[in-house]
Amino acid sequence: MASPKWCKPPMECNVMGTLRVFSTRKKNCYSIKAEKGSQFLVRASFYYGNYDKKSAPPSFDLQLDGNYWNTIQTSTEGVVYYEVIYITKGDSIELCLAQTQPNQLPFISAIEIRGLASDMYNHVDSEYAMLLTRRVAYGATEAMRYPSDDFDRIWDAVEVGNGLVKVTTDAQTIDTSVPDQPPVAAFRPVWNNNLKNF
Repeated sequence: MASPKWCKPPMECNVMGTLRVFSTRKKNCYSIKAEKGSQFLVRASFYYGNYDKKSAPPSFDLQLDGNYWNTIQTSTEGVVYYEVIYITKGDSIELCLAQTQPNQLPFISAIEIRGLASDMYNHVDSEYAMLLTRRVAYGATEAMRYPSDDFDRIWDAVEVGNGLVKVTTDAQTIDTSVPDQPPVAAFRPVWNNNLKNF
């Protein structure tokens, strides 16, 4: 089984070794209790792993609280995950997988829900959800998540590329005390050993 870049044995990897397939009904849902008006990060992960020996990863829809979230395109290459940050409207989070094509059975490997501080992402209207496109840590050598990020956000490692301006500083610490609470670890890798240049 191929592990995702952020998978660090043994705990995080074990969950990708199992999945639940929904072979009956067109739509299957999970209802998870949550406090109304609270902000959550919801991550749905899918690892096909050729469990059905067909080498044909399925496609299906993912819904959140009755609304279309995304069309899931699973892969033979590894884990696919989707993430959303939003404020609950009711006292539960409902996550549904909907079959959209014949013989394309929905499945899921993991559902992760993390409570976020109420002042995080307050620049986004509470009526809308924030769908993850990508979260990066420039200059990091490997992807990171908890314990580097207290809220278990996944930060992809990205090389510092051409066109970025080099900056120097005498600072011995990096202040990340902003409402979205990015982890210091996401900024530290771009600095050299003496914390002067990147």
